[in-house]
Amino acid sequence: MGTTRCECGCGRFVRFAAQTDSARGVMRGWPLRFVCGHNQRGKKLSPDLVARRAEKLRGIPRPESVRQKISAANKGKKRSRLWRYRLGGAWRGKKQPDSMRAARVRGRYGRDPVESPYVSGLFVVFRPKSSRWYCSAVGRPGSATHARVVYEHFYGSVPAGYHVHHKDGRAADLHDDRPENLMLVPAIWNFCYLPVLSRGFGVLEERVTEVYSGLVGVAPEAWLFAEVCAELCVLAKESRKEIERVYSDRS
Repeated sequence: MGTTRCECGCGRFVRFAAQTDSARGVMRGWPLRFVCGHNQRGKKLSPDLVARRAEKLRGIPRPESVRQKISAANKGKKRSRLWRYRLGGAWRGKKQPDSMRAARVRGRYGRDPVESPYVSGLFVVFRPKSSRWYCSAVGRPGSATHARVVYEHFYGSVPAGYHVHHKDGRAADLHDDRPENLMLVPAIWNFCYLPVLSRGFGVLEERVTEVYSGLVGVAPEAWLFAEVCAELCVLAKESRKEIERVYSDRS
């Protein structure tokens, strides 16, 4: 087994290989030859390689044919955080043109963006997997739900532990994110209690939300779930009686 120190002479300890890689001459459980990034130390780079690296670091524009080839190869790929940081460095503190922002959203999600009808200059895109509309808000790293950005735009910031909830229980349509259809609920009510109670009692999530809104601030926090269940039991019985009456009239 080889030495456990870097072969460049720095004296640092190296890691042990997690798996065998015959192309690199690495065997699982054996120490690597170099610390990450030290394999080029002491080597003289060719002038051509030095020039290409300097050109890349200086940001000298490439020929149009090369740029088109790179753009076609990277289309639809998920960019790293470092790449996105370097891309936005030139525009930090400035407002990007709408065409550039739309192209950025199109490149990130692979679909044409739609401009938000509630927040001017905001482009959103629909994600079928979560049935939500997402956007890249100004001053916020990464992406956020369109509903959250709309709520913060009209009503202020969202406290920790709370989520933005749709009163009608629907979020697939862009107009479901209208300000009057949004409210704050604790995270467990948004993800667990409200949809589960809607399916369990056979009532619309909109009715469950109405019951919850009427009892918040009236019933104690410890008894809130029980009070909502009691109200939903009454609604479920009334709904069943109405269905039985309709079927009896038809017969």
